[in-house]
Amino acid sequence: MRGYFYTGGSFDMTLPAGQTQITVGRGFEWRPLQLSIDLQRDTTLALRLEKPFDLRGRGWYGGDAHVHMRHEPLDYDISPGEALLISRAEDLSIAWCLDQDHGGWGWG
Repeated sequence: MRGYFYTGGSFDMTLPAGQTQITVGRGFEWRPLQLSIDLQRDTTLALRLEKPFDLRGRGWYGGDAHVHMRHEPLDYDISPGEALLISRAEDLSIAWCLDQDHGGWGWG
């Protein structure tokens, strides 16, 4: 996905030597992190995002009421497990997924 992906928290990737730009984000409550590193050998990074807002503590909950599971004509589908991973990565409390074959479904 052109370098754009979701993760459950940790991952491995192979990158060429040289300057690399990294941007990490997670929903509206979290401050995005951007860094530029010069990779010359195997490197392990541990990044921690700062959460300057506690919207849940104030009674606000993030959600998405319009998530498409099929993306035609690009021919890629998102499985229920992938939709759950994406929702958790974006720190959503609820997601309503539109599935053209089986009707809508969601979780909270």
